[in-house]
Amino acid sequence: MAKVVLRSIKTGSQNTLDDLRRITGLKDLVPKSPEEIVNLLLTTCYTGTVNSSEETRSRADRLAEKLGAYHMSISIDEVVQANMAVVENALDFTPKYSIEGGSRAENLALQNIQARSRLVVQYSLAQLATTARKLPRAGSALLVLTSGNADENLRGYYTKYDASSGDLAPLGSISKNDAKQFQKWAIDAWDLPILNEFLYATPTAELLPLSAGVQDDESESEMGLTYAELSAFGIYRRVEKLGPWSCYIRLLGEWKERNLTPTQIAEKVMRFFRNYALNRHKATIVTPSIHMSAYNPDDNRHDLRPFLYVVNWPFQFNKIRAHAQHLESIMEKA
Repeated sequence: MAKVVLRSIKTGSQNTLDDLRRITGLKDLVPKSPEEIVNLLLTTCYTGTVNSSEETRSRADRLAEKLGAYHMSISIDEVVQANMAVVENALDFTPKYSIEGGSRAENLALQNIQARSRLVVQYSLAQLATTARKLPRAGSALLVLTSGNADENLRGYYTKYDASSGDLAPLGSISKNDAKQFQKWAIDAWDLPILNEFLYATPTAELLPLSAGVQDDESESEMGLTYAELSAFGIYRRVEKLGPWSCYIRLLGEWKERNLTPTQIAEKVMRFFRNYALNRHKATIVTPSIHMSAYNPDDNRHDLRPFLYVVNWPFQFNKIRAHAQHLESIMEKA
């Protein structure tokens, strides 16, 4: 966008220049580079914790520098510890991670505390950044952009009122696969080779201790589905309006070349629809997105399906499981 604005100004568009001056508050501004425009409009912040890796911090810092954003790299451990202290004082109980002997509920709660702490920090910084920088528009709060994508929203793989909450979700209606395709295009088109590091990095929330190993989003202990699979489910569920049984039958043919057994396909279908039903209520507070796809999972703004599910899916699941087992028995005999 900054490149488009600069190109318009260089071709003599006074309206574009006037708009930019009005937005930034700089009456005599004549930008010389897109990075100069980005620096005035985009504030970025890496909010790391003790569980964050140096690799992700480095990628964030270098990408922000390349784009020209006004960037901060901070630790929010003090905020997390303060929230932990409140919990411990109120409940007289100290939760532990699974790797330390804690229960699943404790493990999840400790991750959520970190995620929700980021929401408070990012809104505080957005409200005060223009004042601290002494910009002409000092006192104006910045819009908070979130990084959540359609696949995470569909699966419910995020925490309510955490870093997924903000004023606008640029990728909220875009699947991870489509976002990656855009990144691949931008590597050459915008001279951003650093995006290669993002493309091939393991997707991770980095909310568990580093001693627990890499927290891979797509692993069995996390989502249990790949982002590519979630993209397929998003289209089948929203665009083609398929339920568990219809989706299972379709995928028997669609995923035939993936060397998955009928039972494995059945398990993926059941895992998706179970988690979709359990987490659909989160869609009622998901950050509004720009509508750029037919599979957008926004609830009251786009997708009018229920957000509370009380359905007899165990019956459908038993039907799917029995069918998969029957197919495999026929395959064995053949």
